[in-house]
Amino acid sequence: MSIQEDILYSAGALAEHYSAGDYIFRKGDIPQYYYQILTGNVKLNSYKQDKEVVQEILFAHSSVGESMFILRKPYLMNAVALSNCTVIKISTEHFLALLHLHPNIFLDIYSILADASFENAIMMDSLTNRSTK
Repeated sequence: MSIQEDILYSAGALAEHYSAGDYIFRKGDIPQYYYQILTGNVKLNSYKQDKEVVQEILFAHSSVGESMFILRKPYLMNAVALSNCTVIKISTEHFLALLHLHPNIFLDIYSILADASFENAIMMDSLTNRSTK
């Protein structure tokens, strides 16, 4: 998902620079900001039995961890800069005000999260049907 930068800045967003290897957030942190990559690459990862599991690589104009931000649930993964990058961040309070001013953004988020939920249901159905055969 990508929100126009000028809309984010007009609602109080700030740009923050990260060096390769810097954490944007860590697993277990409580989301306080909506993050969107302006430049660079970010990986979402976690560790299982001391081995890194890379869940996704994100590029410019991608949002980072938005479902947990919207739900106000702890992050299930780390977000780590893969390269020097700039990330736009906006606080929960300012983001909610932005949604009131731009309800079309709310509808976009709703659609993206619903689609992700549907894709997860398809995957779970596939795994369940495979394991019962």
